[in-house]
Amino acid sequence: MVGFSASSDDPETDGSGQISSHFHDKKGCLCQRMPIERIIETQDIARENLKNMLIDIVKEVSNNGGVCDFILGPNKKLDVARNKANRDYDGDITRVTDFVRAKIVVVTPEQVEGIKSLMSGGSLDTELTQKHGIKVTEESDTTVTFDTPQKRPEFMQHHNCEVARQSDFFEDPKDFTGYRCINYKLAVPVGKDSVGAEDFQIVELQIVAEQIEAVYDKTHPYKRAAEEILDKEGELTPEDRKRAAYNFAACRYHNGLAARDAGYDKLLKPEVRSKIALTRNRELKLEGMIDKLNEMGDPSVN
Repeated sequence: MVGFSASSDDPETDGSGQISSHFHDKKGCLCQRMPIERIIETQDIARENLKNMLIDIVKEVSNNGGVCDFILGPNKKLDVARNKANRDYDGDITRVTDFVRAKIVVVTPEQVEGIKSLMSGGSLDTELTQKHGIKVTEESDTTVTFDTPQKRPEFMQHHNCEVARQSDFFEDPKDFTGYRCINYKLAVPVGKDSVGAEDFQIVELQIVAEQIEAVYDKTHPYKRAAEEILDKEGELTPEDRKRAAYNFAACRYHNGLAARDAGYDKLLKPEVRSKIALTRNRELKLEGMIDKLNEMGDPSVN
């Protein structure tokens, strides 16, 4: 299944390292640099410019082992954006950076490498924190790109776009679930402002693998079950933690199996490959955790 759901923004930087003044505030948080009225006014322009870039990306990488394609999601409505801002950003609607969003669905790891080559720039590594005391072996990584016109590769210069943020979960899959994708936040041109300076809108582009998306119907019930446990009010019991951990293990099993069989393990960073790649021993261990979950009678496996 490949579709659009309520997206969660990438984790912000921890304030260390170089912070771009273009599309980040003083705290290092990614944000729009236009008033909300201008964002709404330029949504369709941003969407069209993003679409043109996606067409060229697909042309460039589709001969690399198969044909990939893209999906443009619906523009985010203002009331939905306000709700997201209130829920996640203390009401700061400039922090909502997916008014326009799209996905490229790839079919080979070589296509992922091709897209990264077209869009690559300098990077700064930060870390995500683990929550809820669930023990996992995976650690996630967020790569933040602070681009400048001088550093942009030729493809990005041609489209006058910049990579404002890049989170590469093909290199280091997501905590708990082992899900793999790349999340780009792109600054897309939308015309001139009142004084003639160029305006950019931040949009979201996800790079997802067809083979991993195909196991969504298997992984999503487990992920939902784990999150429901962790969202319970009050203290989590040891059995709660164990049940959540086993549900997440099922996600890592199915995502890891799909990624391994389709060759995406080659994209893992060398330092995480030994703890992420689904070796036979890890496969058996995760299968054992799923068996224990079945014995516990978890409804997510029905």
